[in-house]
Amino acid sequence: MPVKPVKKKKTKKVRYRKITFKITDSQKKLLEKVSKQLKTTPNRLMKKAIREYLLRYKDTIAANDAVTANQLKLFDDDIFEDDDADDNLDDGSDENTEDDDDEYVDDEKEEED
Repeated sequence: MPVKPVKKKKTKKVRYRKITFKITDSQKKLLEKVSKQLKTTPNRLMKKAIREYLLRYKDTIAANDAVTANQLKLFDDDIFEDDDADDNLDDGSDENTEDDDDEYVDDEKEEED
């Protein structure tokens, strides 16, 4: 029996994004001096610094993404258990409805006459 060759999985293409920012002249001189001492380019030095920073804080940042404090409590169960919420919905609405119904009935009687 011939052995089938194993297919390699296609690797996901890495997409790069361009980021620009400004630094002062003194910061640029210091960046060039440090990168020269480390025998690297300023671009590689910044990429390495950003990579290390992101790796250090990625767990903390991912934990903070869950739910923000100011989100609506639309789907919380305790909203429907609150008895005060039912009282607030009925404030003053009964009085207006009764008056409107009476006027409507009076209008019908006048039209019949």
